Formats: sequence, C-alpha cells, structure tokens
Amino acid sequence: MGDERRNAPREAAYIAAEITVGDGKPKLAVMQDASATGLRLLTHTRVEVGDPIDVALQVEAERRVEVSGEVARVQTLEPGGPWRYRLGVALDEPHPDLAELAHLIGEKQRDA
Repeated sequence: MGDERRNAPREAAYIAAEITVGDGKPKLAVMQDASATGLRLLTHTRVEVGDPIDVALQVEAERRVEVSGEVARVQTLEPGGPWRYRLGVALDEPHPDLAELAHLIGEKQRDA
C-alpha cells in the first residue's frame, strides 16, 4: 500500500490471525502491519478486492481483537513461499488501539 493512500501511520508486527470471508469458515492468516484504519495480512486464502472480511487477531494468549473491513488490495506472492497472498484491508471503522498494539508487539519481536 503506497504512502499516499494511508490515513494513519503503520506499525509492523506479526500477529496470528483468523480471517472470515465468503463461506464463513475461519481461515489462517498473519497480520504483517496495522494502522488505526487498516491492516496488511498474509494468507493462503484467495479473496477478491471488495470482499467483506472479518479479522480476529490473537494479540496475547488471552486477548483477541476483532475488526471488520473490506479487502482493498490483493497481491499474489511468488509460488513456493510460506504465503500465497498479501491483502490490504480497509477497516469499516477506525480502531485507535490497533496501531498501538502492533507497535508494542513489534517492539517485543524486534528485541527478541
């Protein structure tokens, strides 16, 4: 996602996620980064731009953050890698804590 499209600064952090699209069955994903208005995910699940999407992030062992949005971008990644698609998700409503959580987790990951 280019800087010109961002409404809020992004924070890098890898967080386990479940996404729900189309058939309603949760699928595995990993959040790559987030802001208050959107996030980027890695997944094997094929989706289309414009698809509604629900995302549940497992922030800590006992803390989940759930957000809803729309798929804004889909990038097909190189075959043979750990993930097939990179998704850009625009949130339906800003989530002011999301970027802060990503920042804190990202710091812990970088320090590890």
